[in-house]
Amino acid sequence: MSTTRHAVEKFGLVGAVIYGVNSIIGSGIFLLPGELYKLTGPASIIMILIDVFVVLCFALCFADCSKYFDKNGGAYQYAKYSMGDLAGFNIGVLGWLTNVIGWGVMAVGFAKLFLSLFPHLPITITQSALAIIWIFAISNFFGMRTSKNLTLIITTIKLIPIVGFCIVAVFFLKSGVVQGNFSPFVQLPSDKTLFEGISQSTLLLFYAFLGFEALPIIAAEIKSPEKNVSRAILLTVFGVSLIYFLIISGAVAILGSTIVNYGSPIQQAATLALGPVGGSIIALGAVISIAGLNMSCSIITPRIASAIADDGMLPKVFAKVNKSGAPVLSTAISAAIASVIVMSGTFAQLAELAVLMFFLQYLPTPIATIIMRYRRKRDNEVEKEGFRLPLGYVFPVLALAISFTIIATSRPVNIIFMLSSIIISSLIYYVAFKKINVLPE
Repeated sequence: MSTTRHAVEKFGLVGAVIYGVNSIIGSGIFLLPGELYKLTGPASIIMILIDVFVVLCFALCFADCSKYFDKNGGAYQYAKYSMGDLAGFNIGVLGWLTNVIGWGVMAVGFAKLFLSLFPHLPITITQSALAIIWIFAISNFFGMRTSKNLTLIITTIKLIPIVGFCIVAVFFLKSGVVQGNFSPFVQLPSDKTLFEGISQSTLLLFYAFLGFEALPIIAAEIKSPEKNVSRAILLTVFGVSLIYFLIISGAVAILGSTIVNYGSPIQQAATLALGPVGGSIIALGAVISIAGLNMSCSIITPRIASAIADDGMLPKVFAKVNKSGAPVLSTAISAAIASVIVMSGTFAQLAELAVLMFFLQYLPTPIATIIMRYRRKRDNEVEKEGFRLPLGYVFPVLALAISFTIIATSRPVNIIFMLSSIIISSLIYYVAFKKINVLPE
């Protein structure tokens, strides 16, 4: 494949932002407003501002590191470069497996939503989940052009009902205030303090932002990655934040305190505002939204494995691409493992674990940011052109503090699994590389 053709297949800045939005916005935002309201009442809309700051602490670190790498891998590349092969291997392999688990979990999520919308279809949840995995996996075989076009189409379709509801929300905000739906502004459960309400709602909403790390993972698939990856990360975070703010505030304005009575409050709000057709459109939008996340997984997951294999830390066959530039074996193996997860029926337990394991992808990046900045300062290196992290080490330190807080407050069984995974991965590294002396130089 020629360089010119490959360049055409890559995401430009706008395409990268659309891909980033698709990687973050799933079905969660359609269900989240009610759970947030239970914790802080109408003040849940302020939690978005807190979460924007929290997410930016990580996003700024990713943006700073991304300008030095034009290869796929994201956090794997940053960890390997700044902390060595062992750290890179752990982050890469565990990150790949985490994304595989996430792919299986989201495929089941899609299947449940899809069949709830079309309950008379002669297909089971498992069959539907397997179908979505392999449809997108096979589409990946045809190269980045096909994947890019599918991503742009799906994201555009899923944003239509979301943006439509945001516009409706603007017109209902004033009436919501007049009707007292925002009063009292802070409403806490009887068994929680203000701090507990804020911290729990912030953490809950943070999970809705998971996915911005997808852009550095596919850096090699983006035009001028040293500039566009960092720009796309920041534009994506701000764009998604605005969407979330309008969705949650609109739901509160329309439903008020009754928001806690509905399993799908956005659908109910749309039904009240626009009639049954509006509710049906939102329900369909939720299905398309999580289908888009599955599409994103089919692109991200195999490229993590192929990036590791490119560096000799997995068998080279994982890095082998077809004439369309697609990592065929990595895609097939990733899809096969995700399929096993779907058929195992353990996805409910794996969902919570996958969220925690995703922080293994976040944790090394602020560390890498600190190390790389220190090395540049020590060696008097000129900083590469592109995004420049403000305030020195402030944002990386805050990101690390947030990471350790979230991990420490997770269930002990999940923490034990995470630590055990790191130990097992490290042992595999030493057995596979040290013992046979094939460590990459």
